[in-house]
Amino acid sequence: MSADRANGREQRTRRPRSLRRSLVITFSAVSLVSVVLLGILNYYQARNLLTESISDQLVNQQRAKALAIRSGIERLEQTVVVAARSREVIEGVVEFSAAFSEADSSSSLESGELQALQETYNVVVDAIAEAGLDAPSADELIPGSDVGRYLQYHYIIANPAEDRSEMASAPGDQSTYGAVHAARHPALVQLRAQLGFGDLLLVDPAGNVVYSTDKRLDYATNMTAGPYRTTGVGGAVTNGIPAVPIGEAVFVDFEIYLPAEGSPSLFIGAAIRSESRTVGALLVEVPIETLNTLTVGQANWEETGFGDTGEVYVVGRDQLMRTDSRLWIEDPDEYQRLLEKEDYDPQLGDLIAIFGSPVLLQPVESDAVLEALSGEQFLGRTSNYLGRRSLTSAGPVGSDLLDWVVVAEVAAAEANDPLGSYLTRILIAGLVLIPIVVLLALLFADRMTKPVKPVVAAAGAVAGGDLSTTLPDLGRNEFGDVARRLNRLTAALREREEALASEEQEIRRLLLSVLPERLVEALRSGEQDLPDLVDTATVVAIDVDGLAGGAGISEEAGVELSTELSGRMETLADHLGVERVRSSSDQHLFVAGLDTPSSAAMVATEFAVGVSQAIDQFRDDHAVEVTYRAGVSAGQLIARLVAADQLTYGVFGDPPRTALALAGIAAKDQILIDSATAAELDESWDLKPATGLTALQGEQVSVMIVRVPTTS
Repeated sequence: MSADRANGREQRTRRPRSLRRSLVITFSAVSLVSVVLLGILNYYQARNLLTESISDQLVNQQRAKALAIRSGIERLEQTVVVAARSREVIEGVVEFSAAFSEADSSSSLESGELQALQETYNVVVDAIAEAGLDAPSADELIPGSDVGRYLQYHYIIANPAEDRSEMASAPGDQSTYGAVHAARHPALVQLRAQLGFGDLLLVDPAGNVVYSTDKRLDYATNMTAGPYRTTGVGGAVTNGIPAVPIGEAVFVDFEIYLPAEGSPSLFIGAAIRSESRTVGALLVEVPIETLNTLTVGQANWEETGFGDTGEVYVVGRDQLMRTDSRLWIEDPDEYQRLLEKEDYDPQLGDLIAIFGSPVLLQPVESDAVLEALSGEQFLGRTSNYLGRRSLTSAGPVGSDLLDWVVVAEVAAAEANDPLGSYLTRILIAGLVLIPIVVLLALLFADRMTKPVKPVVAAAGAVAGGDLSTTLPDLGRNEFGDVARRLNRLTAALREREEALASEEQEIRRLLLSVLPERLVEALRSGEQDLPDLVDTATVVAIDVDGLAGGAGISEEAGVELSTELSGRMETLADHLGVERVRSSSDQHLFVAGLDTPSSAAMVATEFAVGVSQAIDQFRDDHAVEVTYRAGVSAGQLIARLVAADQLTYGVFGDPPRTALALAGIAAKDQILIDSATAAELDESWDLKPATGLTALQGEQVSVMIVRVPTTS
């Protein structure tokens, strides 16, 4: 028996330990699973949020740049149209065209000059061939007309200026054209500089380039039959500009343009009209830097949210770049290395290096560009033009003139970098949390009900009216949920209490706008039936004319002016202790002396004079023909609520009737007081008997006119 009792006691002492061990194991296992699941959920949530954030940023940047490009090109077109209407351009093309035609029949070069021109073109052709491009012969490029060769020699070959636009007159050109050029060139160069254009060309109706600020190889050639007739500029002169409606411009997309030393060039052209006659065409070159500014900006990619690899660029219908690549600007060597890695033709890298830009050279054949060229918006992951996996947004510019797409992208590796760091932090946190959770399970398994105490205490405090009580975070459990709910309930009750206080203040403000303060206090204290106030007081009635329906005053302006004048009257009434009874746009009723010491007649008359002065000042301030008529009457009256449910306040008796009647018969800008009021005034007031006045019933009335009170 003793052995059995011993075994029983041993089992009873071991059971709590077993339960504690099970609880610790269960708590640890659940905590571990929770940490793992929470980490996984947070990881995927963070990945989705990060991808969504970067995607939204790319879409916003892409659309913003597309809008900027579209707006910028439209502004440039309007600028060219306006420039084509300027006096310098119209008179210039007329004079240059006439001088060009005159020189056509009288200009020729000597053999040495022709040889120098030929040698210059030979150098140009050799440079084209060295670049690996198909080079035309020099004879194909040299102008076919005598005047073309003459002008190119004197203004290009024999030009001593390093910048050809700096030479206003050619030393060897004594023709009429030379005189026109010397007179017109400075103003046209200044116009070009002001507008921020590259070369500026004037073309006559026959297609001859009769003037150029930069004097490149297209100068003095014919755009419809010369060596550049097949270019976009030639097409614009031949077909585009003559067909465009008045007030519009022709947009010539980027092309490899030989006169610009083979650099990509963008032109905008507009017809030049004098009265109703077309006298020529204006062509201006838009520097590639202008478009780069809209996408590359100041190369501050990090500051604009593009990180280390993000960029925005433009691609044309031919799937060639229209703006510079970020990598080309930052690291040309790395750019060339990636070109070789992607198995591009080695000549492509050489050409980009020669021309100093990938514009019109770098093909972009990604899925994003193909979808955007079809008119759709692209957002997703794809490989870019250098083979990098990228998160990309692409879409069309959105202009009928620009068959371009704008691409915004960031390297997928950079987009995923924060996820790797976040996953590492989650793993470290998990490794730290596991032993902590086990330790907490060992230490606090028997104290899991402890959160009940602060919850109960807080609930009791709230029930007792203490709404400042807040509970700390009690964890992710029922008690924590109760604590959070109790905190929200306390906050809601606190907000409701604050709202009630705010509502109380608003109700008081509204009541004060229609009732005297003494009645407001009585109502707010809970009085249901407010007694009538019978007292001797003085009533002031003021009629205002000239605001409602006044000459030159609209209904809306009349309301605003009436409101402002009423405000001035009420301010004066508050200052003198006068109560407002009612106000409208043309009639106001005030009472002085209700439930206050005597001298009500003095205060009321002083208020009436103050109102007259306020109206005089109001008339000067707003330059309006506003007049007043005022009546003041003293006597016993009744002040009460007319309808308590609508809070309508009024005064009744002879004084309000008499005051209104006096205001009705008073002359313009006149204050009339009855004998009762006059009897209360001292000798400091200048009163004058009013004669010949009759009441509304036709009876003679005995009243006084208040003139200007003297200062006591």
